[in-house]
Amino acid sequence: MKRSVVYYGLVFLSVLALNACGGGGGGGGGLAPVSGEATSAPVADAGGDRTVVCGALVTLDGSASSASSGTLSYSWSVVSGAVTLTDPDTVSPSFTAPAAAGDLTFELTVTDDSGKEDSDTCSVYVRETVLGFQGDAEAVLNAAYAGIGYMDKESTTDNERFYDLMLGDLNDMVVGVTMDVLLSMNESQILNFVLMEQEIAINYTHVVGGHELYTVVLTVTPGQKVNGYNTFSANLDLTFTDNGYPLGDCAYFGDDAVVDLKAEVTGLFKATIISLIPPNGTLEDFFIRSVQIEACEGLAAVYTNPDLTVAYQGWNLAYEVYYGSADPVDTEHLPQNLEIVPFIYGEMPQYADHRDYTLGGVFSVDGEAYAFAAGAGTSDAGFSYRQRSYRYKEGDVFVDRTLLMLEGALSVPDLDGLVSVTSPDDITDGYLTSGTIFRNAAGYWEGGHVSLQGLESENVRVDFGLDAPDTERADFSGDLGDWSVDDWQDEGILGL
Repeated sequence: MKRSVVYYGLVFLSVLALNACGGGGGGGGGLAPVSGEATSAPVADAGGDRTVVCGALVTLDGSASSASSGTLSYSWSVVSGAVTLTDPDTVSPSFTAPAAAGDLTFELTVTDDSGKEDSDTCSVYVRETVLGFQGDAEAVLNAAYAGIGYMDKESTTDNERFYDLMLGDLNDMVVGVTMDVLLSMNESQILNFVLMEQEIAINYTHVVGGHELYTVVLTVTPGQKVNGYNTFSANLDLTFTDNGYPLGDCAYFGDDAVVDLKAEVTGLFKATIISLIPPNGTLEDFFIRSVQIEACEGLAAVYTNPDLTVAYQGWNLAYEVYYGSADPVDTEHLPQNLEIVPFIYGEMPQYADHRDYTLGGVFSVDGEAYAFAAGAGTSDAGFSYRQRSYRYKEGDVFVDRTLLMLEGALSVPDLDGLVSVTSPDDITDGYLTSGTIFRNAAGYWEGGHVSLQGLESENVRVDFGLDAPDTERADFSGDLGDWSVDDWQDEGILGL
């Protein structure tokens, strides 16, 4: 920001001109010749404005200042803000950013050998939580992407593992336990539930090798009968012991004095009543309709290969499921979230992989915290993920794409606050021009963009593309500068 230029040479020449032109003595007219040429003034450059985090060591940079000849001397001063500059008479003084957020302004004055001066100012914005570094933006992108964009590769990647601990494994466990307990209902419970429409409470302790692994309290409430199906709502309380409940390559542990996980699962089933006396009936043909899970504080998952400990602190997830033409109630709704449901009973037709779910709360991986929340001004309960399969025709060839939409806010390790994450939402033919993220049939993010915004409106845009058929590129631009990351899907967030 330019402030002032002082032209001492012009003042001197003006005095000469007045003496030459003026009144007092007779004659002579005209300016006396001036030997030599006047040098131009120096140009001060205090550097661009920037954003830093509290407590950072900041170095100012006046090296872009210039003089037409000779050397420059530098003098920095603090215009606004309570900081002290180290070596203020050098080209690059430094200071420590305050512990509290605020805006600082500095002025640089440069002077050349002839005494001519120029001044410029710069601002430093100090923030408690900010996308202040390129690594922050990449970490936010990877954490957001892992909730939906994982690729099914032969080896487990960071993002696939992240997806497992965020959604996959908890969901598999809850739906599996719910179905196991429902299918274990005895004949009397089935008759009371189906015919008498009585709420059923089931208490069950899972024991393996004489060791209690978890206790479940399941309350099943009957709902309306629709198209020959019984609807139900199952509320599940799971309490894990310190023996650990194994699931795949992880084991769940908890405080056996408190409930570690709460869930609500709704769905439909068919009941066959064989006889009333003696009571005899069966349940079959289950359809899961919705799942809501809250992993309470105290629940921990210990993974192997690699070794990771995940602690959940009010982490939650929610989604609804529709089955398209096979849905017993709603055949008009597109098939949705079928890939997420771990147990589908009966023959399912071919379907597209549509998803629509939310994640929220906090979990930590080896002590490093991640937090997910709804975006500002949205009605969602958490970070929203949408995925739609899309097919269109180019000439005589059908092209398959997967469209991805993200909206919410999240925090990654080393960030004290939430960063907004949004992407364009267009599931029509206009997705190519709207900027909606799309993934090709091979699973690579081929186009579209996502926007990241810090609490103080620091903006970063990420555009996706391919350098080669199997080499993804993410191009970052905005307030942190411009840079690119190749093969960004495999960038480490868990250190695999």
